[in-house]
Amino acid sequence: MKKGFFLFFWGILGCFQNSDAQIDTAGSDFNLGLRTKKYVGFYYLNGISGDISFKKLMDHKLHFGFNVASSLLGSGLGSNAVTATEVELSVARYYRVHKRLQPVFRLNVGFANAHYGDAIFDDLPQNDMLLSFEPGLCYTFSQKQNRMKLLLNGGYNFISGNGMTGLGTVYPVYGTISFFWKM
Repeated sequence: MKKGFFLFFWGILGCFQNSDAQIDTAGSDFNLGLRTKKYVGFYYLNGISGDISFKKLMDHKLHFGFNVASSLLGSGLGSNAVTATEVELSVARYYRVHKRLQPVFRLNVGFANAHYGDAIFDDLPQNDMLLSFEPGLCYTFSQKQNRMKLLLNGGYNFISGNGMTGLGTVYPVYGTISFFWKM
């Protein structure tokens, strides 16, 4: 399982490079950071998040990103909690990109997995698709350098479950906090 996530992460990074031609990186911004996700009625998932935007593509208003979060890094750390892992790809639209406070609308698609830790739970669904919408606000700490930013989002999963029909660790309503650093 860990090998699969490692390969997925490097595959995402590989999408942003082209070995046959020179890439003009002067007009692109790549942000990498930490993400905390809290479902209403469930525990915390923590992980990494990243996005890339281009000057030539809507003047940095359209961002393409990824999120990888797990309860092993959150509430499940050092406990017997259900191990929930989520991997998502996202497209975000930023408004007022030259201001410090920016409204953001984000659409995520991805995959969720839960490992219940006991054979008696093998009949329960352990994998599910993710499709979610996240409206939020982005605060840029320095308007001139634009190096650090904080992103606060609320989200709604269009695909959620109750444990019998769908994954029991994917709840409909959640909130996220992401802290990005421009690479």
